[in-house]
Amino acid sequence: MPFTTSKDGTRIYYEVIGSGEPLVLIQGFSWDLTTWHFQWELAYKFRLVLLDNRSVGLSDKPVDSYSMDR
Repeated sequence: MPFTTSKDGTRIYYEVIGSGEPLVLIQGFSWDLTTWHFQWELAYKFRLVLLDNRSVGLSDKPVDSYSMDR
C-alpha cells in the first residue's frame, strides 16, 4: 500500500489512478478517498492523486492533537 510521511511523522495513505496531467483531490477534513468514487471517470483524462486525511481511512491516527494547518 502506498504511504507518504508528513513532516510530523504521520503516515498518509494515497492512491494514484489514471493517466495524464496530475489532479490532486483532497476531501474535506473527516472524509477518506472513497468519497471520490463518483469522480473516478476523471481518470480517463487525468492522473488522479487521492488521499486519506489524518485519522481517516488508512492514514495514521495521531494520538496528539493537530490543527487544520498540519
